[in-house]
Amino acid sequence: MNKLELDVIGRLGKDVEIKQIGKSTLLELNIAVSESYKKDGEAVKKTTWVRGNFWFAEGRNHENIAKYLKKGVLVSAVGVPSTSSWVKDGEAKSALEVRIFKLLLLSFPDKDESAPKTQTQTQSPPKDDGADLPF
Repeated sequence: MNKLELDVIGRLGKDVEIKQIGKSTLLELNIAVSESYKKDGEAVKKTTWVRGNFWFAEGRNHENIAKYLKKGVLVSAVGVPSTSSWVKDGEAKSALEVRIFKLLLLSFPDKDESAPKTQTQTQSPPKDDGADLPF
């Protein structure tokens, strides 16, 4: 058995686009994968854009995850890679795409009040003035 899958970890470049196609729902994501390195002593930052398509069959609830898929959120998208190419203004263009079958949120939107929040509660130890010591 042969298998090809791609695991993309990056930040969303814009809010998710939701499209209803027949009885299925398509979530379209644009994921920015950045890398930094030095070349000839100069810092170089390179960003590769990956288009992601995440399908929901009829009856599957996409709203729960879609509300968190906002610009800047860190995600991990695992799926089957493909490429597409086209010509725009006489220039050949291409894009890396992934048909996502597993999507993980690695961060939550900063300003989304509906995102789960973790709270850490700490208590100070009782103040000990030594008044109850028997000596």
